[in-house]
Amino acid sequence: MKAWTDYPFTNLGDKPNEVAPVREIEVLSYDGDKYCRVKFAGGVEEEIKSGYIYQREGRCGEVPHITRRQLEMLANAPHEGPARASCAGPLDAVVGRQRTGGNDGNLG
Repeated sequence: MKAWTDYPFTNLGDKPNEVAPVREIEVLSYDGDKYCRVKFAGGVEEEIKSGYIYQREGRCGEVPHITRRQLEMLANAPHEGPARASCAGPLDAVVGRQRTGGNDGNLG
């Protein structure tokens, strides 16, 4: 599923506490709770909280988040490949920028 994020990833060259660029991503899987596995251009894969994934290109608070219903459809879709690993991971330790507004409580 095509989507976008502006979450900072240090392994992609982003600096902690600085605004990251908006990037197009492919959402590969959803854990049924709040984490998604995503792939960036160039093939880099990461896990991210679904609240940082948007339906259109833009920033948090400016564009709609991907919905739980969209993610559940992804989670229930048949797919190939190995089962995904646990969602808890190094992203929890990354210090993101402070976000304001835009979170309607649906995700994240």
